[in-house]
Amino acid sequence: MIEIIPALLVHDQQTFEHRLKQVLPVSKFVQVDITDGTFVKNHTWFNTVDLIEEDYNIKYWLHLMIDDPLGYIVNFPKAEIRHIEGITAHIESLNKDKLDVYVDLVKSLGVRVGVASDVTLEGINLEEYQLDEVLVLGVKPGFSGKATLSDTKDRVLSAILKAKTIAVDGGLDSNNIKEFIEVGATRFYLSSFIFDNENPQKVVEDLKNKYV
Repeated sequence: MIEIIPALLVHDQQTFEHRLKQVLPVSKFVQVDITDGTFVKNHTWFNTVDLIEEDYNIKYWLHLMIDDPLGYIVNFPKAEIRHIEGITAHIESLNKDKLDVYVDLVKSLGVRVGVASDVTLEGINLEEYQLDEVLVLGVKPGFSGKATLSDTKDRVLSAILKAKTIAVDGGLDSNNIKEFIEVGATRFYLSSFIFDNENPQKVVEDLKNKYV
């Protein structure tokens, strides 16, 4: 099944809530891009405790583009876990001896677990971890609005069978999604293509009508 998921990469609560409301009618969950200004040169906003005062009846898949994903997860407010659909961290921020710990920690919270990368995963044994998602970055992480890297299709192929879902994020539009579906990706996260439009909800609806 093909999934079209809005991605929120924002710097303040007002923008977050505005964009969230724009896609609520057509989304079962949204990806939240979280950066720390160190792993990538960008610093985004997300504070689920602030959002809990107004329950939007939607879940968040956290995409952690940060140096210390384990510390972030350990310190995440336990009362807010019920709002989280899944957590994906970059394999580059998880040394080999931390990957087991990361996967076990996320699974212990009762949410889905994934890893992301902007390099090839060929030769990397991820099958043993029974991941819910492998996220192939179509751009260098941290900022939206970039063109898709030329090797993205090959990197999708290198990720096949390494998780239940192969996802792509970065540089996607209404045309190039097809080429990644053809090689096995089934989940697509889009930010600027959706939210740079005057009617984000219609963009999501049109994408779903075309591919889902």
